[in-house]
Amino acid sequence: MGFGFNLIGLPLIVILTLGLIVLALFYRSWIPILVLVVMWVFLIAGFAMLFIILHYDTPIQLTRQDIIGEYRIDRNFYPGKNAQWQYDHYKYYITDKDSIVFVVYNDDKSPSRFIKHKISYVPGYKCRLKINADSTYHVINDQPTLYRSHSRFYYVFKSVHYGNMYFRKVEN
Repeated sequence: MGFGFNLIGLPLIVILTLGLIVLALFYRSWIPILVLVVMWVFLIAGFAMLFIILHYDTPIQLTRQDIIGEYRIDRNFYPGKNAQWQYDHYKYYITDKDSIVFVVYNDDKSPSRFIKHKISYVPGYKCRLKINADSTYHVINDQPTLYRSHSRFYYVFKSVHYGNMYFRKVEN
């Protein structure tokens, strides 16, 4: 967009602006000036809208510090009894010691299992996790996938029993 606009659009706008000014002076009319003002208002509004869209379309840039914390199932992806059950039975922590600790709960909300592994970060992709272990536990058999929006992010773990499990960081 930038190169094409600079090569064709900018000279065209300059020529059109100068042409409308000359036309207004030559005919001593305000109509070319009105057309010029409307053209510039639309041009400036279009660029403003483009910058706003690009700003909100850019994903959040995460740092290591951003991902440290507690993660729970996000029940908004698939609300209902299954999501609530997963929420009640699974959570994990990413620690400042580059570890991930999965906690599995019983029905009475007491922890039944702790699964701890070292993690690293995939180079070239900020804060995408790589679990450094071969786990036999179904939730962390595969590496998680990071999804980012403008202001939020979440990790998806693929379970052979439950399908995709969507974990979002708990706001403190």
